[in-house]
Amino acid sequence: MRFYTQQHKHYCGIDLHARIRYVCILDGSGTVLLSRNIDCSAESFLFAVKAYRDDLVVAVECMFTWYWPADLCARQNIAFVLGHALYMRAIHGGKAKNDRIDAHKIAGLLQLGHWALAITYFYLHDINAFLTEADVAIRLNPNNATVISQLGLYILFVGEWDRGVKLIDKAVQLNPYHPAWYHWGYHNYYYHKCDYEKALNAAQQIGLPNVFWTPLCLAEDYGQLGRLAEARAAAAQIAALYPGFNLRTARSEMEKFNFTQEHIQHRLDGLRKAGVVE
Repeated sequence: MRFYTQQHKHYCGIDLHARIRYVCILDGSGTVLLSRNIDCSAESFLFAVKAYRDDLVVAVECMFTWYWPADLCARQNIAFVLGHALYMRAIHGGKAKNDRIDAHKIAGLLQLGHWALAITYFYLHDINAFLTEADVAIRLNPNNATVISQLGLYILFVGEWDRGVKLIDKAVQLNPYHPAWYHWGYHNYYYHKCDYEKALNAAQQIGLPNVFWTPLCLAEDYGQLGRLAEARAAAAQIAALYPGFNLRTARSEMEKFNFTQEHIQHRLDGLRKAGVVE
C-alpha cells in the first residue's frame, strides 16, 4: 500500500456517480472550502474549482467513471490521484454511503502525508516538528482510527499523557475491534500514574507474545507490585526474546520511542525490581 505524500494548498475529493458528483475541497488546515453536488459536465467542475486552482490536487476512488475526471485534470494540468477502492476502505473504515461525507473522506485521504511526516519526525527525535505535523494530521482526519491511534500513542510517549490517552480512547470508539497493541498505550499511561494493577491489566492484553516489549511491560508491572516470582519469569522471557538484554539496552530501546527521561527511570526501576541486571 502506498500513500500520496505530496503537500498542496488545496485538496479536492470527488464522490463519483453516473450523472452527478459530489465535490469537497479542503485547504491545508482541513477547513472545508467547498462542499456541494455538481453535474458531471467539465464546465460545472471547472467552475466549481475555479477559485481553488492554485496548487490543487484532485482525488477519486477507482470505479467505472474515474476516467472522466482523470482526462479532464490531465488536459487542465491539475494534479490527479486515483485511489484503490479496497485500500481506501481499509484506511478510512469504508465509505458512509453519504455523498457529502464520502467526498470529504476522499479529500482527507490525500492529506495522509502529514501523518507520514509526523511519524518520520518522531523517529528523527524532532519532537516539535512531530507534534506540529501530528496536530495537522489529526485535524484533517478526525475520524480515522488508524491515524488517531498511532499518533495518540506517540503523543503519549513524549509526555502529553492525558491528550494521548484521550486520542487512543477515541480510536477505540471509532474501531471497537481495534488491534491489541492499543493496550501498549494504556499500559504506559497507567504505569506513569503508578496504577500498576491497571497497567498490568493492559499489558496482559497487548497480544504480542513474541515481541520483547510484552514481557518487558509485564516484568516492570510485576516488579512494582512486588510479585517477584512472576516478575522474574517475565524477565526470563525478555532474555529469551532479546539475548543480552539489560538495563542499559532497555534505556536505549526506550529512547528510540522518545519516552521522557522521568518515565524511563520509572520503568527501569520496575525492571530492576524484576531482576534485570545493569
